[in-house]
Amino acid sequence: ERIDPAVTRRVVGLDINPEYLDATARRYSGRFEDLVLCNADIAGEELQGEPVDLIYAALIFEYVDMSAALRNLSSQCRQAGHLIAVLQLPSLQAPAITPTAVATVRCLASAMTLVDPPALVEGARAGGFALTESTTVTSSAGKRFAVQIYQRLPAE
Repeated sequence: ERIDPAVTRRVVGLDINPEYLDATARRYSGRFEDLVLCNADIAGEELQGEPVDLIYAALIFEYVDMSAALRNLSSQCRQAGHLIAVLQLPSLQAPAITPTAVATVRCLASAMTLVDPPALVEGARAGGFALTESTTVTSSAGKRFAVQIYQRLPAE
């Protein structure tokens, strides 16, 4: 809903959960000239498709093999394109997983491993990305997040 279809012609959504992709299709079909929704595991298989200019990867590296995911994302990002990564940071004020009655969200706690931002910088570098900007933001609930912006380097 925050992507301007007058500016952005093609949007690619990738998720391991087909139900999420179905909900996305219902909500956004017809909004963009080209909406491509792919059911895939970014860390488990080689991704197919035309590379994009911008990849937004928020709160995903905590749940996947970071190196494998970065290799796959690199293959899907055009040269000089950007990767924006959002990492959850440790907090003494807020639990890693917000308490909820939703069972599928509660079960994420055992799968989550917080990622140290410098480790992502190193992994991204190995995957062909260079860090261009980094900041920390705090949610109203007191959780802190690292927001890192990378640019895809030319292939060597």
